[in-house]
Amino acid sequence: VLQEIFQTECTIEELKMAIRQKEAPMKVAQSRLEERIKRPNMELVCDQPQHRLVCEVYTIDATIQTLKQRLQEAQNALQLLVQTKSVLEYDIGVKANSLFIDQEKCMGMRRTLPNTPRLIGCTQLNMGTYCAPQPSGMKPCNCGCKNKKKVT
Repeated sequence: VLQEIFQTECTIEELKMAIRQKEAPMKVAQSRLEERIKRPNMELVCDQPQHRLVCEVYTIDATIQTLKQRLQEAQNALQLLVQTKSVLEYDIGVKANSLFIDQEKCMGMRRTLPNTPRLIGCTQLNMGTYCAPQPSGMKPCNCGCKNKKKVT
């Protein structure tokens, strides 16, 4: 996202520069048209150079409008990217806080709890299964716990 923001900012600067570069030729063409309009009656004609100047003004104006539209689109895209960056930073903060809580606070409590075999009732494995308290009629388990197993 940061790279896209940087590229969009560069594009915005390039568009602004292109608009500034088109303003000077526009002023020249407009001032030439104004000078032609100020001509005396006999010289005030609508000839080929006049048509070319008018076309040039319209072309430059259309180019400037297109550049301004692209500039607006780039600025909107930049605003969206900045919002996305903000949302991502917030999400990263939430996840970092969750990890902190899990690792620092919960893990401390988990370390003080007994492990699974002690919770079930035996600290050793008996033939691949944990020993568990058995009903009467059973004999003590081989693993040393006080649980009982079936007499065979």
